[in-house]
Amino acid sequence: MLVYSNSFTASWHYDDFHHIRDNSKIRKISNIPSYFIDPGAFSHYPSSRMYRPLLMASHAVNYSLSLHFYEDGTNIVLYHVTNFLFHVMTTILLFFTALHLMGEVKARGTPIILAAAFGSLVFGLHPVNSETVVYISSRSSSMATLFTLASFYSYLHIEKNKYWSFPTLLSLLFFASGLLSKEIAIVLPLLILVYDRTSYHIKRSDSLATPKTDWVQQSFLYFPYLLIASAYMFIRYIFLNENLLNSLVSQTFHPDIHNTSSHLATQLRVWVFYIKEWFFPFNLSIDHSFSVSNSFFEPTAILAAMGIATVITITLYLSPKYSLIKLGIFWFFISLLPTSIFKLFIILNDHRLYLPGIGAAIVISFGATSLLKRAKWKNHYTNQIITAVGLSILVLFGITTHLNNDVYATEKTLWTHVIEKNPDSYRANLNLGLAAWREWQLTRSLELLEKARDLGPQYPFAYVSLAAVYHDLGRDDFALTQLRTAQSLSPEDVNVLGNLGRLLKIMGKQSEALAVYRQLIYLDPGHLEALNDLSEIYLIKGNLNEALQHIETLLSLEPFSTKALLKLATVHKTAGREKAAIDALRRFIAIADNTDPNLKKAHMMLESLLPK
Repeated sequence: MLVYSNSFTASWHYDDFHHIRDNSKIRKISNIPSYFIDPGAFSHYPSSRMYRPLLMASHAVNYSLSLHFYEDGTNIVLYHVTNFLFHVMTTILLFFTALHLMGEVKARGTPIILAAAFGSLVFGLHPVNSETVVYISSRSSSMATLFTLASFYSYLHIEKNKYWSFPTLLSLLFFASGLLSKEIAIVLPLLILVYDRTSYHIKRSDSLATPKTDWVQQSFLYFPYLLIASAYMFIRYIFLNENLLNSLVSQTFHPDIHNTSSHLATQLRVWVFYIKEWFFPFNLSIDHSFSVSNSFFEPTAILAAMGIATVITITLYLSPKYSLIKLGIFWFFISLLPTSIFKLFIILNDHRLYLPGIGAAIVISFGATSLLKRAKWKNHYTNQIITAVGLSILVLFGITTHLNNDVYATEKTLWTHVIEKNPDSYRANLNLGLAAWREWQLTRSLELLEKARDLGPQYPFAYVSLAAVYHDLGRDDFALTQLRTAQSLSPEDVNVLGNLGRLLKIMGKQSEALAVYRQLIYLDPGHLEALNDLSEIYLIKGNLNEALQHIETLLSLEPFSTKALLKLATVHKTAGREKAAIDALRRFIAIADNTDPNLKKAHMMLESLLPK
C-alpha cells in the first residue's frame, strides 16, 4: 500500500480520455449487458472498437461508485483503487500458485513459503508493473492476467479422471472472464499444455500432473478450453468482422514497419529488450525510443534471434528437476506472443510485461527455493546474508516503483519524462502540447503540436489538435486548413468530422457544417455533439421538424440534457405547441442546477407561456 500510496490521485492519461473519462457509454450500470454485443462501447470514438466487455463493466461500476461517493463519476480515486486491488489480488494468487507448484516438485523441507513470498513480492513491487497499476487504461492487462492465473491455479487442482469437477468449471469460467477482459488470455491453453509436458516426472497419483501418455484421454480435458477460445474468436468475427489470419499478414499500423518480416524481426529485438527491462527495470518509459528492423538479416535481429533460440534450447534440455524453470521461461515467452505476432501501432509497452512477469516470478521463486536448500537454511550467517540480499532487492524495487509512480502525477509530468529521454517522440510532443493547451499556454502548445505534426504527418489527430489551438488564437482560417488536411487523411474519422463541423458552424458556414454533420450522423447515429449542433443549425434555418427529430434523438440518449430540453421547449414554442413547451420547461427546471445560466431564461419563458 505504501509503495503505491502516491498513485491514487494521478491524473487521466492518453487513452483514458476517450476510453473512460469522455465515454458516455460507461455512465449507466444498465448499459453493462450492451458491452457484450457492442464493441463500440469501448470508446468515445466509434472507430476505436474493442471487445472487452468485463473491462468496460468494471469502468461502469467505478463511474457509478464515484458518482455515489464523490458526486462526480470521473473522480479518479476509485479507478486507481480498483487498479491497485486487481494488482494486489494477482500478487496474492501468484503466491499460492508458486507455493502449490513448488509443493509438486517436492520442495518441502525447505522454506518454500518464504521463497514463494519472495517471488510474488518481486512481482508485486516490480517497477515495470507501475504502468499497469497507475495508468487506468492498462487495467485490461491486470484483469486478464488475474483471470488467466486464476484459471491456471484452478486447473492445478483438477483431480485425475474427474474432468467435470468444480475446479474444472471454475477454471473454464476464469478463462472466459480473462478473454472478456483482454485478448492476451488466449494463451492459457498453451500455458496449461506446457505445464503438463514439463511436469511429467512428478509422481502424484491423485493429480493430472502425473505422466500423461494417453493423448486421446487428455484431449477431453483440453477440448473445453479450445472450445471457449474458438467461441471467443467467432464472437470477435461477428462483432468486429475480425479475421485472425488476415490480421497476421495485414499492414501494420506503425508507419515504419512495411511488411511481416520487418515486424517479426523488430519483435525479436523487443523480446530481448523486455528480458533486460524485467531484470534491470531502471530506465522505464511509457513511450520508449526503439528503432525498427527492416529484415531478419540485420545484425541486431540476427543476434536477438540467436540469443532467444539459445535460451529456448537450453530450457528444453534442462533436467526434469528444473521443471518450474522450464514452465516459468516458457510462460514468459508464450505470454508475449499475442502482442508480438499481431501488428500493433505501438512497438512495445511496459504493461505488456504484466502477464509474462508471472512466469519470471515463478522462476525466481524456484530459484530462491534452490538457493535456500543449497545454502543450508539452518546456517545462521547464511540466513542473514540471504535475508539481507532479498530484502534489499524488495526495498530497491519498492522505492523505484514509488518514484516511478510520481511520473504519472499529471499529463505534464508524464510526457515531460518521455521527452527528456526521447525528444522526437510523436506521442510525447502531441500529449504535452495538449497539456499545455489545457493550461492555456497556447504558444508553447503550438510549438509542441507543430513538432508532433512534423514527426507524424500521417496522423490526423495532430492536425485536429493544432486546429483547436489556432481557433483559441483567433486564427480560424488556419484552423480550418488543419482540419481539411485531417479530413483528407481520414475521411470517415468521426473525431475529425466533429471538429470540422463545429468550426464551420462557428465560422457561420452553416450549409457546409450541415453537410459534414450529416456524414457524421450517418457514421455514428448516436454522436451527441453532432446531434446537438445539427438541432441548432436546423433551428437557425427555421426547419423545426428536422430540429425536433435530432433533439428527440439526443434526449433518448441523454434524458437529463438540460440544453436539449431548452431547445425542445424553444422548438415547441416556435411551432405554437404551448403545452409541449411548458412540459419541456418544467422538466428543465426540475433537473437544472441552480448555477445553470439558462435557468432564469427558462423561468421567464415558462411565465410567458402560462395563462395569466
